Amino acid sequence: MNSNFEGSVNSIPSPQERKQRVIEGLATDNIEIILDRYIISIRREMLEFLPNDFQDAPEKYLEYIFSHGQVYKESSEKYKEQTKLVVFPEGEEMVSKMMEPSKTADTRNEYVVLVSAYEEDLPTAKPIGMIIAKDIQDPSYLLMRKVAGVSGRDIEQQITVSGKYTDEQIQGFMKVISDKNKELAERFRSKLGIDKKWGIKDLMIDYDEETLEIKAVVPIDWERVSIYNPESPKAVE
Repeated sequence: MNSNFEGSVNSIPSPQERKQRVIEGLATDNIEIILDRYIISIRREMLEFLPNDFQDAPEKYLEYIFSHGQVYKESSEKYKEQTKLVVFPEGEEMVSKMMEPSKTADTRNEYVVLVSAYEEDLPTAKPIGMIIAKDIQDPSYLLMRKVAGVSGRDIEQQITVSGKYTDEQIQGFMKVISDKNKELAERFRSKLGIDKKWGIKDLMIDYDEETLEIKAVVPIDWERVSIYNPESPKAVE
C-alpha cells in the first residue's frame, strides 16, 4: 500500500486515519505472542478458527504453517511470495500469504485493508492476523480465513474445459464477473477511499456449477493499494 496517505475523499476517514486506528487497536483487538524470530499477532475474535492450544504451543503451529499447505499462488522472483491453504491436523483452515523479506511493511498494510474492509462489511477475506519477522532476512506472513470459490485467474479456463457451457454462456458469465468487479471498485473507493488495479485475477468467485449463478465475488489482493483519486481512477477489468 502506498505509504503517502495525505488527504481523503468526501468525509470518510482517510486511509492514514484508518491505518492508525487499526494499528492502535492491535493492543486490545489482538493477542500478541513474542518468539525468538517472530511476533505473532492474532485477532481475538478469530482465535476460534485456530487449534485450541495455539497460544500454548505457538512454535509447533508456526512450523506447521511454514511447512504445510496447498499452494494457491507462487511468484517466480528470487524471494518467492507464496499464498497457500493450511489445514491443521484438527481440521481448522486458514490462508497464509508469505511476503518477501523486504515487504514486512506491506504485510501490515494489507492487514490494515483487510481489517478496515471487514469492519465496513465489505467483501473480503476475514483477517486472522500476522506473523511479523524480527530479522529483515526472514519473510513475514498475512493470515486470513479461506474465501470460498475459484481464483479469477483460473475461472474462465475451468468453465471452458468442463465442456458444459456454450461460448455465449461463458461470455455472459465473464461479463457478470466484470460488472461485479466494477461494483466492488466503487464500493471500496467510496467506503475506504482506496484504489488499485481491479483485475479479475485478483478475485475469488463462488458460483453454482450447474446454473453458472454467481454466489459471491471477493477481492483478495491488496498489495498495491493507493489513495483513490477521482481524477485518475485505476483501471477496472
